[in-house]
Amino acid sequence: MLKRGVMLLFFILSISTFSMVTHAANSSEYVNQSFYGYKEPSFTSAKTNGGSEYGAQNVGIVEKRDN
Repeated sequence: MLKRGVMLLFFILSISTFSMVTHAANSSEYVNQSFYGYKEPSFTSAKTNGGSEYGAQNVGIVEKRDN
Protein backbone atom coordinates (compact mmCIF):
# COMPACT_ATOMS: atom_id res chain seq x y z
CA MET A 1 0.00 0.00 0.00
CA LEU A 2 2.77 2.45 0.93
CA LYS A 3 4.76 1.50 -2.15
CA ARG A 4 1.75 2.15 -4.37
CA GLY A 5 1.21 5.57 -2.76
CA VAL A 6 4.84 6.56 -3.22
CA MET A 7 4.76 5.48 -6.86
CA LEU A 8 1.57 7.48 -7.47
CA LEU A 9 3.13 10.57 -5.88
CA PHE A 10 6.26 10.16 -8.00
CA PHE A 11 4.13 9.80 -11.13
CA ILE A 12 2.16 12.97 -10.39
CA LEU A 13 5.33 14.94 -9.65
CA SER A 14 7.05 13.73 -12.81
CA ILE A 15 4.08 14.76 -14.98
CA SER A 16 3.92 18.23 -13.43
CA THR A 17 7.69 18.70 -13.83
CA PHE A 18 7.58 17.54 -17.45
CA SER A 19 4.77 19.94 -18.29
CA MET A 20 6.75 22.88 -16.87
CA VAL A 21 9.79 22.01 -18.99
CA THR A 22 7.89 21.59 -22.25
CA HIS A 23 6.41 25.09 -22.00
CA ALA A 24 9.77 26.76 -21.34
CA ALA A 25 10.98 27.28 -24.93
CA ASN A 26 7.94 28.96 -26.49
CA SER A 27 9.38 32.43 -27.02
CA SER A 28 12.23 34.01 -28.93
CA GLU A 29 13.90 37.42 -28.93
CA TYR A 30 16.01 39.22 -31.48
CA VAL A 31 19.62 39.74 -30.33
CA ASN A 32 20.93 42.81 -32.17
CA GLN A 33 24.64 42.12 -31.65
CA SER A 34 27.23 39.42 -32.23
CA PHE A 35 27.62 36.78 -29.52
CA TYR A 36 29.40 33.53 -28.70
CA GLY A 37 27.70 30.22 -27.94
CA TYR A 38 29.03 27.72 -25.42
CA LYS A 39 28.59 23.95 -25.28
CA GLU A 40 27.76 23.84 -21.55
CA PRO A 41 26.75 26.34 -18.87
CA SER A 42 30.14 26.39 -17.13
CA PHE A 43 33.16 28.68 -16.91
CA THR A 44 35.43 26.14 -18.59
CA SER A 45 33.13 25.22 -21.50
CA ALA A 46 34.35 25.30 -25.10
CA LYS A 47 32.80 27.71 -27.61
CA THR A 48 30.45 26.39 -30.26
CA ASN A 49 30.53 27.26 -33.97
CA GLY A 50 34.28 26.62 -34.12
CA GLY A 51 34.98 29.61 -31.85
CA SER A 52 33.41 32.06 -34.31
CA GLU A 53 30.84 34.67 -33.33
CA TYR A 54 27.19 34.28 -34.23
CA GLY A 55 25.66 37.27 -35.97
CA ALA A 56 22.49 39.10 -34.93
CA GLN A 57 19.50 36.73 -35.04
CA ASN A 58 16.36 35.47 -33.30
CA VAL A 59 17.28 33.33 -30.30
CA GLY A 60 14.95 30.88 -28.52
CA ILE A 61 14.45 31.72 -24.84
CA VAL A 62 14.54 28.78 -22.44
CA GLU A 63 14.80 30.70 -19.17
CA LYS A 64 14.73 34.47 -18.91
CA ARG A 65 16.05 36.35 -15.87
CA ASP A 66 15.96 40.02 -14.98
CA ASN A 67 19.70 40.24 -14.39
